[in-house]
Amino acid sequence: MNDWDINNKTIEELITVIDNKELSYLVFKNKFKYQMAHTSCETLKNMNLVTKKYRESYSHMKTNEDKISLLFSILQGLFVAIDSLYTIGKTTTTNKIFLNVNQNQELRQIKHIRNDVVGHPSYRYFSDSIGFSTLDLDHINDNIFTYLTYKNKKGKIIVEENKVDLLKVIDSYYYESNNILKSTLQFFDLRNRDEDIDIASMVSLLSFRFIDGNLDDELLTKIENQYYGYFPDNKTNRLLWRTKNIRFLFEYKPRNEYIDHLTIVEIYKLYSLVYQVEKERNKKLPFKFVKYTKNKEFRTLSRKIKNIKKNNFKINILHDSRHPLYYEHMDLIISRFRKDKNVKNLVAWIKEQVEIGNPDMLYLIGSELKN
Repeated sequence: MNDWDINNKTIEELITVIDNKELSYLVFKNKFKYQMAHTSCETLKNMNLVTKKYRESYSHMKTNEDKISLLFSILQGLFVAIDSLYTIGKTTTTNKIFLNVNQNQELRQIKHIRNDVVGHPSYRYFSDSIGFSTLDLDHINDNIFTYLTYKNKKGKIIVEENKVDLLKVIDSYYYESNNILKSTLQFFDLRNRDEDIDIASMVSLLSFRFIDGNLDDELLTKIENQYYGYFPDNKTNRLLWRTKNIRFLFEYKPRNEYIDHLTIVEIYKLYSLVYQVEKERNKKLPFKFVKYTKNKEFRTLSRKIKNIKKNNFKINILHDSRHPLYYEHMDLIISRFRKDKNVKNLVAWIKEQVEIGNPDMLYLIGSELKN
């Protein structure tokens, strides 16, 4: 069975589940939320028609008119489909744990590609310049297309070439979509069996042991295995992404106060994630997490960054090292605060990490700075 057939089958199963009156009453806050989820499922089915048409037709398109029509439809369709997945997650509350589309590099690029080529191709901001993009019609070769981005830097026109493999993007979409939809079905199955998810207490213990000086990778593995026991089909999601970040920080050398701070913050985010999900089933579930003090330098630098008044400076970029404006933003922060006695040690360490360029570490640092 091909991936869009699997997707259609899973969507139909999900529609059957959410159409159950009793379950719908328990899951959705109101009828409008139910209707949003139902309509989003239908939208995903429509998307399958678009991808099926593209895969059957892309190699036979001879005219530029045919090529551009098919290309625009698939880019816009993928954009809408991802929005629909998020809507299903938000209305069923499963987005808190399952949806992690932004960690898929190909899918993360969809919004940028779609905006560059289809959505807002002209008058785009790129660091210190304004630019525009245009589709290179002479270089649409089967599933590969090229678009050019023009930037004006200090009076000089810079042209960047961007190549996109749409079949790879579509494959990634189905991997994520089928994963999310199957896990959502498993979540509803747990509810039907009146079975509670019990992971939060293990994460709480992980935090207690960490504060006590024990980096318990064995317990972290047990948390992951417990999750797999509930959702065996879900391999890319927020929970496993958080445990991956924690393990990365556990193993990082040399350790210092900044690494320790990022570690307990990430454990806290993992706890908050699973607690919210478990709270849906057990309204009396107590919130129990070890007490910790935020790192003073991180807190001070975050506050100073929020006071930066500069065109095109967007604090939400700081956690995304793949964003085209990321390094310009970090250079600004480093140059502005490197001599500030209150944060200069932290800034020097951040500068080292930016130069090393590990995207996981840069995410963790940026996520803390923008909070």
